[in-house]
Amino acid sequence: MIYWRFGLSVKEIKALVRHLIEETNKGKRAAMVVIDELYGADIVFHCPRGWDICGLEDFKKANEESFDEIPDAHSTIDDIIVEGDKVAMRLTMTGTYSGKLGKTGSSKKK
Repeated sequence: MIYWRFGLSVKEIKALVRHLIEETNKGKRAAMVVIDELYGADIVFHCPRGWDICGLEDFKKANEESFDEIPDAHSTIDDIIVEGDKVAMRLTMTGTYSGKLGKTGSSKKK
């Protein structure tokens, strides 16, 4: 997200992050709409699994796959940090894993 370049305050940026998570919590369709609304084509997402996702289309694909794996995913914001030209958030995510991630099969457990 590059909104700070348009003169938004830290408070406004944090409101956009909350909006992102609120919409994403509504499910895959709402998530895809808000991703198009808030992210630029040059997004780089630093994945907690240790790799980066570069570009809007790859980011959307990764999110679609995540919803296929965890269709009832729900995120709670723990922290939002805005520093200079960077925004970071720490989330707690819950959901029922029903997909396949790497070599791990579905547990059907929350």
